[in-house]
Amino acid sequence: MTSLQEGKYACIYYRGNHNDSPQYYKVLLTCIQENGLKIIGDSIERTIIDHYI
Repeated sequence: MTSLQEGKYACIYYRGNHNDSPQYYKVLLTCIQENGLKIIGDSIERTIIDHYI
């Protein structure tokens, strides 16, 4: 299991597969821009397969 560095992250959750992610990245980027935030690193994707994994 990999740990995330301490910090503040802009996050979004969605139900779907990886093919759906571009539209949600657009939503997240819009939110970041509208709130005057600055991106200082790469994106991180975490996948929840079901409530067991």
